[in-house]
Amino acid sequence: MKKMISLLRFSIIGIISVAACRHTSKTIAVHNNQVVETQQSQTKVMVDTLKTYVSTQLHISLQYPATWSQLQTVNVVNNTGTAVSTEVQFEDTLEKKRLLLIYHPAPAGGSLYQYALQQYNEGKGWYAENKKEIQVAGKKALVATSKVTKNGKGIMLSMPLKTVVVVFLDLQNTGEYEFQFTVHDDGSIDDKEFQHVLSSVKLIQ
Repeated sequence: MKKMISLLRFSIIGIISVAACRHTSKTIAVHNNQVVETQQSQTKVMVDTLKTYVSTQLHISLQYPATWSQLQTVNVVNNTGTAVSTEVQFEDTLEKKRLLLIYHPAPAGGSLYQYALQQYNEGKGWYAENKKEIQVAGKKALVATSKVTKNGKGIMLSMPLKTVVVVFLDLQNTGEYEFQFTVHDDGSIDDKEFQHVLSSVKLIQ
C-alpha cells in the first residue's frame, strides 16, 4: 500500500513538473527581421525599430533608426542646369544627430573620389589624422573623423561637434557617395547607429 502511495505521489509530481515546464516553455523564431515569441499559445511580435530608405534615382538602399526623420531631398544643379549632387538628410532632433547622404553622379563623382583617395594616401585635408579604410556594400570606403570646437565666427561651442565622413564609389565606379554623420560630442557617444546604417547599405541598379 505504501509503495502504491509513493508511486502515486511520484506520478502526480511528474505531471505537475511537466505542466510547469509547458507553462514556462517558449519558442523564438526570426522571420523577416522580426522576432516572434510564442508562449502559452500567445504570440508576441517585436517589430524592429528601423526604417528603410530606397532610392532608384541614387541607386542605393539603407536602413536607419525609426527615431530619425527623413528631411527633404535637395538636388543641386550648376549654372548650366546639370545636376552635380543630390542630398538627403536624416535627423534625430532629440539626440541631436544628423546624417547627410550626398551623391555626386558621373563624371564629377568619379573625379571627386579620386581626389579624396589622393588626399587619403597623402594624409592631407580630411585625412590628415584619424583616417581609416572600410568596406561599404563591397566597395572600398575612405573614412575621416574630425571634431569642431568653434563656430564659423570663432566662438567656442558649448559642446564639440564630431563628424565622420565616409566616401565610396557607386556600382559603375563613376559616381561617388558621401556620408556625413554629425553628433554632439559629450565624451560618451558611440557610432553604433551609424555603423548599422553603413552595414545595411546596398547598391542597386
